[in-house]
Amino acid sequence: MGLAARLKQIELKLRPVTTAPERPFDIDQCIVHLGLDPATVRESACRTGSSLAGAVCVMLDIEPSEFARQLKEKVNSGR
Repeated sequence: MGLAARLKQIELKLRPVTTAPERPFDIDQCIVHLGLDPATVRESACRTGSSLAGAVCVMLDIEPSEFARQLKEKVNSGR
């Protein structure tokens, strides 16, 4: 077995195993939980060319960095 083939074999063995999340995540449910309509958020994001998170920030009148900080805080408190 050549060196390249052996390295490929080792890489395949070391490749991380992807596991499914414990709970399925539905972005629409998250948007509804924030008190917004998912269709409106998606339309706004599409119209402005921004991400869903960016559209949510605009609709909630919150800075993206603050939104990210609060999301991380909420996720970490649930662990």
